[in-house]
Amino acid sequence: MAPDPELLCLKAVYSRRKTSVEAILANEATADEIDVYADDAGPDRTYDELLKRPDVEFVIIALPIIQQPEYIKKALLAGKHVLSEKPVAKDLAAANELIRWKASHAPAPLWGVAENFRYWRTFEFAAGRVKALGRILAFHVDVMQYVAPGGKYFETAWRKAPEYQGGFCLDAGVHFAAALRMLVNTDAIRNLTAFTALNQPHLIPIDTISATLRLASGATGTFIMSHGTPSAKTFEWRVVCEGGSVKVMDGQKVEVKEVDMPPVLTDFSDNEDWSGVKAEVRAFAEAVRRGVGNEEQSPENAVADLELIEKMIKSGEQGGVPFEITGGMEHTSILGDIVEKFTSKDSRHPLLKQLRHTLIPKPREPLPVVQPTVQQQRIEPHPLVERPQQPAHPQRLRPGRRGKVKRILEVHRPARLFHVRIARRRINGGAVHGRERVDAVLQDCGAHVVEHRAEAAGDVGAQSDFQGGKIAVVARYRHRCAGEKDV
Repeated sequence: MAPDPELLCLKAVYSRRKTSVEAILANEATADEIDVYADDAGPDRTYDELLKRPDVEFVIIALPIIQQPEYIKKALLAGKHVLSEKPVAKDLAAANELIRWKASHAPAPLWGVAENFRYWRTFEFAAGRVKALGRILAFHVDVMQYVAPGGKYFETAWRKAPEYQGGFCLDAGVHFAAALRMLVNTDAIRNLTAFTALNQPHLIPIDTISATLRLASGATGTFIMSHGTPSAKTFEWRVVCEGGSVKVMDGQKVEVKEVDMPPVLTDFSDNEDWSGVKAEVRAFAEAVRRGVGNEEQSPENAVADLELIEKMIKSGEQGGVPFEITGGMEHTSILGDIVEKFTSKDSRHPLLKQLRHTLIPKPREPLPVVQPTVQQQRIEPHPLVERPQQPAHPQRLRPGRRGKVKRILEVHRPARLFHVRIARRRINGGAVHGRERVDAVLQDCGAHVVEHRAEAAGDVGAQSDFQGGKIAVVARYRHRCAGEKDV
């Protein structure tokens, strides 16, 4: 790929082996002007030495999934902007850890995750047509191919024996998830259930995923991906809307069929940069020039792509158990960052010291055990005597709960909007007013309820809470500003 001379100038190429760099530069007309760095090229030609060069402003990292985070961290610590290859990490836990690490250790440099499907003209055009045709009614993704032994992708050592979940279903699947998320746009995916299979023994651990997904609007669709079908090769996305349907075929063509109108086919096969690679590199270079990252290349966007595939894999491992889609970011990320700063030895700010003692109080000495007197001992009623129903006390919480709620509110105050998940037990056909108790405390602390959503049996994501006679209630709260009235 020849860089745009107005934005980019390729200074050097690094690989773990020198022979790999030489193979990359073999067809480059300006190979003599590009410096070679490799672990076996000498002590002054290592990756660390490359990062010391003042004329290198940003680096593009395309390494095996497991090894990428180490190289990303080194580059960011060296003050270099980074565009790293998808997926953002091997799983959601590693991705969230990397995002938190970047925020606390190297906040200044830009970090983008390369997802070239977001720069395919076919998907950009199709997403615009879907948006114009109104509410989404249904959708379908159908990608089937065969990764044969001996091919360049399969014979890559780290792909042949993957040390990460899903194998090719993860490595390639995040592409297809990104394209689907582009097409459904603001009607975000909320739930999914999936089954997985291994059709070809050389494509461990799985090569096929069949999933059903539900959008926030309630529309449902299917996602079928297989890398082990020698007799079938398909590459199709279809979205049905109230005003018509949009179908992406073979990555090069888009068919738009409006209601009572003949289909219109738009062909993008003459596009020089059909893969979107040049466009994504150019977009990141422009972001570096502006000093502001792109939403399309944000790590958070890449985490959302990863979440879809990871939860499809996990659902398949558990026999089709449904999963809720939340965006992939950990809810405790903000609290985790703050606690990490509070416990750091380098934290010297007076406010941090004060909050450290607030959030992480010193352990107290245990209270002595006092045996109850005869009058204090609890007397159980006779089993035949019906015990009267105790009235609910909305203001009452267990000791220490009110202080805990207040601390959570203080930590999440920058977000203004947050969720609280409450478990309610069914008793005699009714429910204990646990929700009202929390509502009262939160309102007393400066927040008010925006929405309640009950998740009963059968709802995706509520199965574990419903077992044992429990119902999960998700409440959304928003902080009240000075002078603001509840609505």
